[in-house]
Amino acid sequence: MLSVLSNYSLPRELNQLIHTVDTSSPHLSNISREIRNIRNTDNHCVTVAHMDKSYDPISHGRGRKLESIKTSFKNNIRSLKKYNISINTKAYTQLGPSGQKEKAIDERYLSFENGSWVGKKDEHTLRFNLPKDKGNFRVELAHRNNLNMNTDSMYEFQMRAGYAAHNVIFFQVKESGGDMKTSGRGRPPVSLHLKNEKEIHIAINSQNGNVLREKIAIISCPQEWYKFKIRIVWNRSHPSIQVAINGKNVFETNVSFGAHNSRSHYSKFGIYVPQQKSKEGVKDTSFLFDNVKENHRFFNPNIRHNKVKKS
Repeated sequence: MLSVLSNYSLPRELNQLIHTVDTSSPHLSNISREIRNIRNTDNHCVTVAHMDKSYDPISHGRGRKLESIKTSFKNNIRSLKKYNISINTKAYTQLGPSGQKEKAIDERYLSFENGSWVGKKDEHTLRFNLPKDKGNFRVELAHRNNLNMNTDSMYEFQMRAGYAAHNVIFFQVKESGGDMKTSGRGRPPVSLHLKNEKEIHIAINSQNGNVLREKIAIISCPQEWYKFKIRIVWNRSHPSIQVAINGKNVFETNVSFGAHNSRSHYSKFGIYVPQQKSKEGVKDTSFLFDNVKENHRFFNPNIRHNKVKKS
């Protein structure tokens, strides 16, 4: 059971610019100058939020391979066997393993669909639905691994937003066994948000609170499929976070995140709208996901440098 999934706190609004970060603490004083934003690209469906420097495409480290998973959501409950389901609605709650039986999921919130899609080769996909009613705030899948910290992790997935609430968390990573659950108030160290159905925001947290809130891209064709690629280096001396959309880098930073004493980490994707815990949302939310991948390697800074080369 994922009891920790129900202890998530409401994050701040993500419309703050980077200069609003509180740098009163010494360890946060250099955040502003460490943030690197990526300039605009030729892809008409992805507009990067800021104009700055460009970097080479995201590449994985060369450390020892620890774990690799790939999921294409065929029309079968067995494709969910690597994940735990986390559903919190007014009428239905499920936290824990997905199981192997069709009755293990409620198709009002998770359903398999087939069809011809723009920007996607295969026909199979998994739909997440979350009605706007008060008390409906989560429909997610979580992959719990057996990895410790000091890993170089690559997360990839295809996502299509049908319609969405004002502010939706659609991808997040969590840390276990440390201060992120207590002083960090259960917040994810890294999360991606869709805001106003077209803006991609990133939120970064540590055990001391909010580190960064920033708009990193605008998706101009929200009804099409987008491919996300996120690299996270879980090393306290060499932290790194990189995000690419449709092969174009939109964000990269080396700011510190998470807690110093966390023992493990795991990923979640789907729909999370914490505002709907206490009030009715603006509208229903519906996302499609497919081709979810995770690759984890042991991180060794002596094998491959953590930073991306400038172009």
